Amino acid sequence: MARQREEKRKKRHPLLKFLSFIFILALGVACGCCVGVYLTRNNVFELIGEKTIEIKVGEQYEDEGVKVIAFGKEVSKDKIKVESNVDSSTAGEYQIVYTVSNLRYWDTQRVRDVKVVANSSGDTGNGNEQGGGEDTGNTGNENQGGENTGNENQGGGNQGETPDVEVVEGNDIKIHFLELGKNTEDGFRGSKNTGDCVFIQCGDNDILIDAGSAYASSTVIIDYLDKYITDNTLEYVIATHAHEDHISAFSSTKTREGVFAHYKTETIIDFPLTNSTTKVYSNYVAARDAEVEEGAKHYTALECYNNQNGAKRVYALTKTIELEILYNYYYENKTSNENNYSVCVMINHGGNHYLFTGDLEEEGEDMLVDYYEEHHGGLPHCSLFKAGHHGSGTANGSKLLETITPDIVCICCCAGTSEYTAVNDNQFPYQEVINRVAKYTDKVYVTSVVDMEDAKRKNIVSMNGDIVVSSNGEDITVKGSNNDTLLKDTEWFKERRTCPDEWKEVA
Repeated sequence: MARQREEKRKKRHPLLKFLSFIFILALGVACGCCVGVYLTRNNVFELIGEKTIEIKVGEQYEDEGVKVIAFGKEVSKDKIKVESNVDSSTAGEYQIVYTVSNLRYWDTQRVRDVKVVANSSGDTGNGNEQGGGEDTGNTGNENQGGENTGNENQGGGNQGETPDVEVVEGNDIKIHFLELGKNTEDGFRGSKNTGDCVFIQCGDNDILIDAGSAYASSTVIIDYLDKYITDNTLEYVIATHAHEDHISAFSSTKTREGVFAHYKTETIIDFPLTNSTTKVYSNYVAARDAEVEEGAKHYTALECYNNQNGAKRVYALTKTIELEILYNYYYENKTSNENNYSVCVMINHGGNHYLFTGDLEEEGEDMLVDYYEEHHGGLPHCSLFKAGHHGSGTANGSKLLETITPDIVCICCCAGTSEYTAVNDNQFPYQEVINRVAKYTDKVYVTSVVDMEDAKRKNIVSMNGDIVVSSNGEDITVKGSNNDTLLKDTEWFKERRTCPDEWKEVA
């Protein structure tokens, strides 16, 4: 018997050795993956400067390149492949493509769009500009004499595209969700990229939350605001976080006047923390600080929440309307995700509440819900919610939505754009976000959409257009400069999205 057991043991021995080898190999791979994740946690691959550039024919553009950090070290320029088809002598749309091949990024690319536009005189080759060569930012509408007033709109421009909005008085409020690129009689103006800009009229107060999506958007924003701001003053400016699609249009360039330069600002509230080292961010800081030198007060959102240094958690706008700066865990805790630094704002209007969370991601939203549940009795039901992160599935989480149960959701994005991904369901607004929101409301509105008739899907047109939400504290109305169509009833939605069961029931 002992001999038989020994023979059986010897027969099993090769199998045990093989299984042991497989176990050790798997353990090694797992350890390697963990080490790789740890070493690459702070990797960066981002454009330096604007994502979208607009220059005139004959004007030279000096590319700022990209910033690449892998395994804690900056990648040398010789390992970054740059391909460009830009021809500044001919009007058209071009691209600069950056490709990095290494262990972290494989063949990941970043793309910068360059638009070369003809001069107003019709000259497509010599680059000579009227009025001393100063671009006012209105493509095809040069301001003679070179002085940029910020609201020049010769030939009508986009006049008439904005819904009629009277001066807001008393305790009424109007919240405008701006399109940041527009098709006008003079061609496309602004940026084709997704971004945020929300303008709020309340009593004698004009409030601006963010100014994206690119430097080129500043003219569109200023032209829009000038229709409603009568004293050239923004009482409050809130910059949610340091991404280009939220802050770029605050600062000026050689060819465009920024929002800070155009308006007097009384109070600026922005993010306490950032990881950003981009030129867009440094330009924002310079423009903000210049405004402070002119007399503006500057506070971080954390100072506001803590009622420190003259800042206030709650600003009384009228007798019944308050601007409340909410607490965010990431105001005082570092994160690798810049979006989570977003300033969060609630407008309280009698029994109505309007929530703005910038690009706060789901983990930040969950902490927001938990914090207010523990310390303030919970977040209230919200009549209006500006969808987080342009309708991304990484935000707009179930926990937040089931807490605020929104009645109306407005999404600032270019629906269906391939700016970030070619995967249909993950283009703004995500299918999964639509599924989550559908449990609470079908009143979803979107500013812009890709042109479905454009085979390349590069052109941007209005979906609802500039969206204006108005309220007297009780009734709420929604008006779009293009139409008032609900997202679920648009052609884009019917072609590119699956209708949730909840929306089928109310169709």
